[in-house]
Amino acid sequence: MTLEQYANLFEIIGGAIVIITLIFLVIQLRQNTVAVKSATVLGSHNTTLTVYGMLMEDSMIEVLVKGMPRPSDLTAVEKAKFNAFWTATLQNYQHSRHQMLKLLCDCPNYEAELRVHPLSRSSILLILKNPNVR
Repeated sequence: MTLEQYANLFEIIGGAIVIITLIFLVIQLRQNTVAVKSATVLGSHNTTLTVYGMLMEDSMIEVLVKGMPRPSDLTAVEKAKFNAFWTATLQNYQHSRHQMLKLLCDCPNYEAELRVHPLSRSSILLILKNPNVR
């Protein structure tokens, strides 16, 4: 074989290696996307579990029962618990809303909630997409 034939052969091999590398990168990108979606869903569930964990404490239930009608009746420690609970609840809502709007995950729990809610699914999605709708 001549030097030119070797050059042509190695050029073909190089092109094939580039194509194989691109296929590998596409596969890795898809796997990374799945991993990011899974991490996002896990983060949402952990936030929800934190809120539920706070709610399961007997002292937290007492604070909520006492503070809902009259927050001014709470002591300083109770106010801190009351505010922490509602802050965590709001953050959980915001995170879940962000996921639904950005369609970062397929969340069957949210779909189930939309099906059993007295409002229609389209009304709920309209409210979620436009926070100014009351």
